[in-house]
Amino acid sequence: MASRQGPTLRQRKLGADLKRLREAAGIGQKEAAAELDAQQSKMSKIETGRLRLRRLELQALLDLYGVKDERVRTDLITLLRESGQRQYFPEYNLGVNLREIVELEAECTRIEAFSAMHLTGLLQIPEYAHAMIYGFDPWRTPENVQHYVDLRMARQKIFKQEKPPQVVCVLDEGAIRRPVGGPAVMRKQLGHLLELTNESYLTIQVVPFEQAVYAGLHGAFRTIINDDATTLDVVEVSTRAKALYMQDAADVEVYRKLFDDIRASALSSRQTADLIRRVMKDFEGADESR
Repeated sequence: MASRQGPTLRQRKLGADLKRLREAAGIGQKEAAAELDAQQSKMSKIETGRLRLRRLELQALLDLYGVKDERVRTDLITLLRESGQRQYFPEYNLGVNLREIVELEAECTRIEAFSAMHLTGLLQIPEYAHAMIYGFDPWRTPENVQHYVDLRMARQKIFKQEKPPQVVCVLDEGAIRRPVGGPAVMRKQLGHLLELTNESYLTIQVVPFEQAVYAGLHGAFRTIINDDATTLDVVEVSTRAKALYMQDAADVEVYRKLFDDIRASALSSRQTADLIRRVMKDFEGADESR
C-alpha cells in the first residue's frame, strides 16, 4: 500500500525552489511538464512537494530553466537525495514531521527558541520531561511516557557534537516558576539550567514578570536555522493538535524579528542566572513549608 504520509519539509523546499526557478525563467507549468513527458498536474505536485521526482527529471528541469550555476545545481541535487532519506534515532519509529525536525536539529547551526509556559525540550532533565509528557497526555502508558522521555534526552545529544549549534533560549519567568514535577524536581531542573549557562554554545535569558506586556505574549515558537543552502530554515509553532512548520523565507524573517523583540525585553544572561538562583531558593522554601 502506498504511504499516506505528507511531503517532507525538504520535498516542499525543493518544490518551492523549482517553482521559483521556473517562474524566473518565464516558463509555464505546462511547458515544464512537457519536458518530463508528463501532465501539468505532475508539475503542480512536484512544486508543492507532494511528488518526489527522479534525479534525471531534476536535471532536465534545471537545463530547461537555464540554471548553469554549478553550486545551485549541486545544492538542489543534494536536497533531492536527502529529502526524507537520512534517519536519526530509527529505534524510536518517528513520524515524518518529527523525524525531519530531529534531523534539522542535528544539522542546524543555530536554534532560537521562546517558551512562556514551560522549558523547551532541549533544556529539560528527565524528571521534568516525564512530568510534562504525562501531564499533557495522562492516558499514556508508563512505557510510552518513558519512550518519549528517552527520545527527548537523545535529542539533547546535539550539544555533544564536535560543532554544536548555537542555541538561544528565551523563557518567560513563569516557565521557571511553574512547579512541574514538584519542588524537588524544579530545584534539580533549575540547577541544570545554571550549569548550562556556563556552556559557550548556549544562551538562556528570562523575561521577568515586570515586563507585563511584551512581544512574547503571542506564544511559544522555535526557529531552526542553517547556513547550508540544502538545509531548511524552519519555524516551529506548537499547538494542542500538532506542530505547525513554516519554511517560507518571509515567515522565517517575521519570527526572527519577533525573537529579537522578545529578547530585547529579557534580562541579561548574568541577571537571568541570579533570578534562577532566587527561584531555586523559593522552591527550597516550598519544601520546608510542607
